[in-house]
Amino acid sequence: MTKQRFQFTRSTPEVGLSAVRLVSMLSGKGGVGKSVLAYNLADRMAAAGAAVLLVDLDVTCGNQHILANQVCCYGVSQLLSHELTLAEAVTTVRTGLDLLAAVGHGWPQSMTPASGAAQLVRALRGQGGVYDVILVDHPSGRSEASLVMAAASDINLLAVVPELTSIADACGLYKQLLTTDRSLDCRLLVNRAESDGEAEYIHLKFGALTERFYGCPPGYLGRLLEDSAFRRAVAAQAPLAMVAEDSVSIRDLATIAARLIPESRREREVGLSDDDLAINNVPAAADIRE
Repeated sequence: MTKQRFQFTRSTPEVGLSAVRLVSMLSGKGGVGKSVLAYNLADRMAAAGAAVLLVDLDVTCGNQHILANQVCCYGVSQLLSHELTLAEAVTTVRTGLDLLAAVGHGWPQSMTPASGAAQLVRALRGQGGVYDVILVDHPSGRSEASLVMAAASDINLLAVVPELTSIADACGLYKQLLTTDRSLDCRLLVNRAESDGEAEYIHLKFGALTERFYGCPPGYLGRLLEDSAFRRAVAAQAPLAMVAEDSVSIRDLATIAARLIPESRREREVGLSDDDLAINNVPAAADIRE
């Protein structure tokens, strides 16, 4: 049986499709804080003046509606089954931030995960023109749906924590993404680092490993330090900014979020240019800690 492939043009969408920036948040394994990061990055982008749609791609056990403290009766499933349009299927969380929740029990019966993801991409691109950024929270690990969505995304974020299993699984996921398309824009995001030094070491180590074995290291988006305030925010079902407004993580989230906002919107609303938010894309040269 021939495996069906789905191809999308990221930088120049097909006629009739919007040029909204599509960003995927992925991780090689669970437990790295990917969904919490996605929710808080979406919140900070909205706070900066961007129109943001947060999409929960985990159609079997997504939890973005829980993090956002929203009761959602519709979402991805109703959009894919053509029961509702995108505008009708989203739930408004706050000004500038909408949520397309995962409230069903999997992909519609007529769809495979790959074909469902492909149809979702077309719906997001075709009906999502009112947004500046669509941030997709993927289920952990590797799946056909995630590969299709990542291949169609303008930016793919790889969330890792300073643990050997997280780094190893992220390397495996990155290899699979490169196998799909070596031109994908993938960027490492280090979470729960104990210090700037530890985050930089993870960045250098991951870059060196992927350069050595794949010949193509990912970019580096930034890092977030270990912060117990995130646990309090999850318990409160609120963004970090509402629970610990003085936390240094708020500033770090805002800096990373600003890097994901399209340049035209960023300069107009946030007042920052690419020079202000330069992303470290220099390949790592070191393979071991000095």
